[in-house]
Amino acid sequence: GCGRGGGARYVATHLKPRSMIGLDFSEENIELAKKHSTAAHLSFQQGDAEALPAEWTGKFDAVLNVESSHCYGDIDKFLSEVKRVLKKDGVLLFTDLRGTEKFRELEESVAASGLAVDVFEDVTDNVVASLERESEKKELFLKSHTPWWMHFIAREFMAVEGSKVLDSFRKHTLRYVRYVLRNGPAADASASSSSSMPAGHP
Repeated sequence: GCGRGGGARYVATHLKPRSMIGLDFSEENIELAKKHSTAAHLSFQQGDAEALPAEWTGKFDAVLNVESSHCYGDIDKFLSEVKRVLKKDGVLLFTDLRGTEKFRELEESVAASGLAVDVFEDVTDNVVASLERESEKKELFLKSHTPWWMHFIAREFMAVEGSKVLDSFRKHTLRYVRYVLRNGPAADASASSSSSMPAGHP
């Protein structure tokens, strides 16, 4: 979901969609997001990405889903709900991480979703380069802001140098991918693997 709304606020401020709704399963996150939001065209709502409101059918030009779907119980239901709420030719802008087996399951779910794959890209190497560049800065933040007994968990969460997460990305046993999926006929095959606004954010 949208969590505490930081990503949604960034998109609303810099990309300026006509309207945008941030959705999260946690009522606490939504209250915090509302508290810190100042954009008139951005709102937040508690909800379930696998059971979107009935009145949203055919409402959205785009749905943005960033590092959220790996927490869902039923990715097929999520994709079905996204297809329902998108307008014709509306797009799902999707990025997330998966282990090798879970990535195969994701591919199967996307293929069965009825959404056309306009763009697919494995950005794992880009993520590794970014994590390596930011590792030292994250370590300093961790040491000054995190109690010692949380260091191991925090280092894995931040994927700093020496963490199993970063090592898995390097070995590609953990992959980071992005899709642009469209609610319409399949695009020309030549565009479907290229490296390449949102109004919804389940």
